Amino acid sequence: ASGGGQQTMYLMAVEPRIAAAAPTVMISYFERIIAFDVAHCYCNHVPAIMRYTDKPEMCAAFAPKPALYMCDTRDWTQWFPHEGFPEIKRIYELYGAGDRVQCHQWDVGHDYTKAMRETMYAFFDRWLKGQAHETEPEPEVEVLPPEEMAQMGPPEPTAKDLPRISAIFPTISISQI
Repeated sequence: ASGGGQQTMYLMAVEPRIAAAAPTVMISYFERIIAFDVAHCYCNHVPAIMRYTDKPEMCAAFAPKPALYMCDTRDWTQWFPHEGFPEIKRIYELYGAGDRVQCHQWDVGHDYTKAMRETMYAFFDRWLKGQAHETEPEPEVEVLPPEEMAQMGPPEPTAKDLPRISAIFPTISISQI
């Protein structure tokens, strides 16, 4: 979802091993997300990509593999069912695979709700397991208070941890990039 949805779309365009995908609350034209009423995380975007392609075109390259696009009504993805998805759907139909691509929209803000996740579970069950059903219930999960979760992880790194961290992540200078 969100930035992960963006990364999913990039992978859909270039990685042949992906069998099915469900980018969530990120699908739109680049222009929509960049121009939305608040600044967006530009680190999610390949520099100059808009000179060559846009998200619907990248996603259409995934055809005829199954793809589920999930968006909402309160962010830049709100226009996708009418701007972008019809183009992708037409490409799928050229492959005779119109049933392999879906778009669902929820009346929520920028979120990845339980209803969205359950729709995604059912989508993957259908296309990866051959089990067709409308939704797949998400099991109830007990969410621990933040204080209790903080006790489970390693402590915050300190200066004495820097040599170990530096050995794992060597420094790269700008001239090496």
